[in-house]
Amino acid sequence: MSFDLSRKKFNPLDDYFSVVMQQGRVQTDADWNTLVAQLNRHMQAESLDTFGPSVVPRETADGFLISGSADAIEIGAGRIYVDGLLAENHTDTLKWDARLAEISGTAKLSGANINAAPSGLPGTTAYDAQPYYPNPPALPEGETYLMYVDVWQRDITYLQDASLVDAAVGVDTTTRQQTVWQVKFLDDVGALDPTVTDVEIPGWLETIHPSSARLSTDTGDLTDDDNPCLLPPQAGYKGLENQLYRVQVHDSGPAGTATFKWSRDNAVVSSRISAITGGNNIVVDSLGRDDVLSFHEGDWVEITDDHRDLMGLPGELRRIRLGDGIDSATRTITLEGPALPTGAGNGELPIDGSDQTEPTRNTRIIRWDHAGIVFRENESEYTDLDAATSTGAIEIPAAGTRLFLEKGILVDFDLESVVDEAADFEPEYKTGDYWIFSARVNDASIEQLDRAPPMGIHHHYAKLAIVNGNGITDCRTLWPPEAGGEGCACTICVHPDTHNNGSATIQQAIDQVITQGGGTVCLSVGEYQISQPVRITGQSVTLRGQGWQTRLISRQAMPLIEIGGDESIATDITVEKLFVLTAVAQGFNTAITVNNVIALNLIDCFVINLAVGDATSHGIQFTGLAMLVTVQKCNIAAERGIIGPRLQDEFLGTLNFSLSDCLLSCSTQGISFTGTSFHLGKLDVLHNHIGNADNAGIELTGATLDNTAVAIENNLLTNCQNGIRSGVSNLRILCNDLEMEDDNQDSGHAIAFVEGLDPEDSANQQVIGNRIRHYRGHAITVQAGVGKMMVKQNQLENISGSAFIVEENGSIEYLSLENNQFNDVAGIISAETSTLAAVLLHASVRADITNNVFDGVVRTSHTATIRAGIAVINSGAVRITGNRLLAVTPASYTGYGTGIFMGGRAGDFEVNNNEISRIPQRDGITAERLANAEWKPLYVLMGGGTQRSETASSSIAATGNAPLITVNNRSYAVLATRLLNLSATNNISVNSNCFDGTSGITAAVDIVAPMYCGFIDNEVKSATPMKSELVSLSADHVGANNNRLMSRDDQNILTVQARRYVVMGNMTTGNIIVNSGTASAGAIPLPEPWKSLNIIV
Repeated sequence: MSFDLSRKKFNPLDDYFSVVMQQGRVQTDADWNTLVAQLNRHMQAESLDTFGPSVVPRETADGFLISGSADAIEIGAGRIYVDGLLAENHTDTLKWDARLAEISGTAKLSGANINAAPSGLPGTTAYDAQPYYPNPPALPEGETYLMYVDVWQRDITYLQDASLVDAAVGVDTTTRQQTVWQVKFLDDVGALDPTVTDVEIPGWLETIHPSSARLSTDTGDLTDDDNPCLLPPQAGYKGLENQLYRVQVHDSGPAGTATFKWSRDNAVVSSRISAITGGNNIVVDSLGRDDVLSFHEGDWVEITDDHRDLMGLPGELRRIRLGDGIDSATRTITLEGPALPTGAGNGELPIDGSDQTEPTRNTRIIRWDHAGIVFRENESEYTDLDAATSTGAIEIPAAGTRLFLEKGILVDFDLESVVDEAADFEPEYKTGDYWIFSARVNDASIEQLDRAPPMGIHHHYAKLAIVNGNGITDCRTLWPPEAGGEGCACTICVHPDTHNNGSATIQQAIDQVITQGGGTVCLSVGEYQISQPVRITGQSVTLRGQGWQTRLISRQAMPLIEIGGDESIATDITVEKLFVLTAVAQGFNTAITVNNVIALNLIDCFVINLAVGDATSHGIQFTGLAMLVTVQKCNIAAERGIIGPRLQDEFLGTLNFSLSDCLLSCSTQGISFTGTSFHLGKLDVLHNHIGNADNAGIELTGATLDNTAVAIENNLLTNCQNGIRSGVSNLRILCNDLEMEDDNQDSGHAIAFVEGLDPEDSANQQVIGNRIRHYRGHAITVQAGVGKMMVKQNQLENISGSAFIVEENGSIEYLSLENNQFNDVAGIISAETSTLAAVLLHASVRADITNNVFDGVVRTSHTATIRAGIAVINSGAVRITGNRLLAVTPASYTGYGTGIFMGGRAGDFEVNNNEISRIPQRDGITAERLANAEWKPLYVLMGGGTQRSETASSSIAATGNAPLITVNNRSYAVLATRLLNLSATNNISVNSNCFDGTSGITAAVDIVAPMYCGFIDNEVKSATPMKSELVSLSADHVGANNNRLMSRDDQNILTVQARRYVVMGNMTTGNIIVNSGTASAGAIPLPEPWKSLNIIV
């Protein structure tokens, strides 16, 4: 619509700031309209200069926030300033705003969030229910699109708002200007992020480009004008009335396609249409104010409504029929030409069953004054609007062709070229472009326009959000910026709104401090949408958030932060107090990558990298050089938490590297430095909590160089099927807690020593002070060659495998297994092996197994032929001292069981001060309740010897690399082992032990040794009947002295098979039998003088 004005005089180039009324002067509308225009321009310029192109005030922070989902968009309640114009989404949720003292739909509402459900959240407006956007197009499906707001101002008269007419006056007085907005989308934009420039968004420049239309006005002489007798004495405007002309573009397009129309009264002759009958008969509220400002037969008129105005569509041009086109009695106007398009579709004029128009659409008729023949400046005919083929609009000619309107007025159209080189579109005229200029009788003048741009409609645009299948990325800018405190602590502060809209991003701030030689980039609280990795290089750069509410989020599978690079080393870098979130659906993705750094501090960050399906997610990956690195107080949730090299061509070299006080929830690996990893100086893994890692909680299988110390200390590993896996030297595993859920059935080992990058160098291992519970695999397993090793002061409970085992391909140069507590250890070596052992040692040059407590070991129901508390096979000098083995084997077990077993090619053995019993000291089980079994508290079967008893025979031989234990003519491979080249003399000393053979039906102590067997100061007892001797000793020479041997029966109590022997000072309950080892001698009672030196009690 347009207003009934005399002229429009405001010109910002005049720099006027007020209008001053003088006494006794004529009042005109132009003066006061100029004052209003001055004030409007001042407020708009002030807002634009203060806020910038587009801001949302924090007072209504949800203003125009795009929420919901990609196919159901919601628009948040609130205000937005676009190029200084205030637009407001009130919504249907109204409340009292005390500060503005008004009922408002934008008073600080709780509002929406980007994850909100669609369809009518309180405080939002649905995309398809916008107040100024009737029937918007459907949202795109399956693609990325840009949501933006289009803001402009339109003229409102009483025809559109009847409340402007005061009933007391009865006629219209003033009019209004209204700010309207529409949230629209731009599709086919490809991959977008908030940081891209306008030029990089396909179609955006064309969308926001202002009209290129230009208009010039002049006067000229037209010989056969309407009435040459009325010509004024001078050239110029030839009219007899002061007028305000309006020229307006009707159809969009380039020259030759676009059309225009014009009015001498600013198109104010108009009326509401109440009914449309027969397609061409319209009933109006008024035919006009007087004979001049009214409708006449032959006039060209436009029929339009609010929907067409808001959708940017021109109205329908028709001519009032000559002869009978106006019926004053019924206020009916009959139109020529095709029937008006009535209906409910876009661009159609809705009417009801009685032909009444829809009142809310404000259907109306507007008179235009072009008619008849339109002449060029050279007086040639350009077009005839009275022709039958005329549409009623005048085609805009090419630039330079000047046309007469009337009364000597000339107009010349032109298009301004698009100056942006990146713009890929041609300029054109736009529907609604208009110009107004005054014509005055007194001086025959008209207001001169010189290639003037349109006076309206001026559209203003702001990006709101990027929408795709991954969600919604907010592009708005909030105002004012949050207090940043830029000073000594922060070189540059970045805010979520400026980052997300691309005006001041994190990367831009980092690049700036890098250029300055270093500095601190501080991030305010809020959500930062990351579409490209944040790269940190250079020296002395700190990226600091405010804690977990400083959120860096990527909806794409990519690193959010990249530190260092292939081409240079980043030094003195700190990243702290951030929340980092990303996800991956295919392949692999790492949240934070570190490549070639010196002095990195990664502190107090929360890193989440979600993996979907078969995808793999990493929290933090280190490659290249990682020197003087501290990762502290970080929480990481990913399939693999902190890792080293992943690809074959990657490597990691650390120097003084520390991981401490972190929480890692990782389904595959917690901390993993495998592959080509080298460590120098200190490598500390301290005070971390790692949970749910199936492959390994902590895995270090690279190589340690000289002067390196590796510490895994005070960590808590929960439900990690494989707790700690190491293949490096100089390692301390100290005071860690490793625990699985009690009912967990998955197999895995708590601590495993495996082959590292250098299989020949895995020395100086310490496993001290750890607590291990509920593992279905082994507690501590050696699966590779190890040098010196200490395993001390550990507490183990409910272990299905062995407490300590040297497995196939494993070996130890020297082992100290001391002061450990082993409770409820099932000792299952493997599913394929029928031997159970709480401790299984083989291929060890030297070993001390001292002062350990075994309580309730090898008692599982798992099928087994041999069960041993301690089994030593094919090892060198082994000392087993001061151990207590209680409740060895189940009470109901009837097979072969032993407290200590020694077998294979052996060196010198010592078994001293041990206590071994099958009777538990708990559970209320007494000796009488134990089943009879082949129970031997001590069983020694050293290579090359053979032992026989009344009920069983056993032997050991080396078959290839596998020692075989033969029991009752059945052979069992204990373990495929390494054979050591031993130079020892194969002696065994058994001193000061207490062996309880209760429930055993064979010898409680059964020793077969090639050379010397010393059996001294021991107590051996059995409270149940036996089928053989209590103690059997077989060697080349035997010393059996000062022992106390007590059995329930009077059978032979001790048999000695030796070439030479000393048997004295023993107290027994039965006879002592000796065998010289020759076939002719056979077994005989102990002869004198030895017999008298022993006592039968």
